[in-house]
Order: sequence, then C-alpha cells, then structure tokens
Amino acid sequence: MKSRCAACGRSVAWGLMGYECQCGGVFCGAHCYTDRHDGGYDYRGAGRDAIGRANPIVMADKLDKL
Repeated sequence: MKSRCAACGRSVAWGLMGYECQCGGVFCGAHCYTDRHDGGYDYRGAGRDAIGRANPIVMADKLDKL
C-alpha cells in the first residue's frame, strides 16, 4: 500500500519507509520526528494521563479519635 507523506507529499511505502505518527499522519524519513512536522498530538498531556492512571491517589481510612 503506497501513501504520501503528510508534510511534503513524497510517495512512501507504508510500513517500509513510511512512519505513522501518534498524531495520525504517515511521514517520510525526513519528517518522521515530531519537531519536523506540525502534528497536533499532546505528548505532555498523554504522559500526564498515563502517570495519573498508573499511580492512583491512595487515602487511608479515617479513624475515630479517642
């Protein structure tokens, strides 16, 4: 299956030379890194959510005072 780079339009073979980004586009080798193309994926927010799911807030049961 052939596709085109979302940044420059170069023809890339998806899976061999095309890289699928987390923003949803397929890019060539020159534009596969996030600083080389304008992707709308929020890596910082995704990392924050992953840490929040992995480490839930643990609260102790309240004890009655004597």
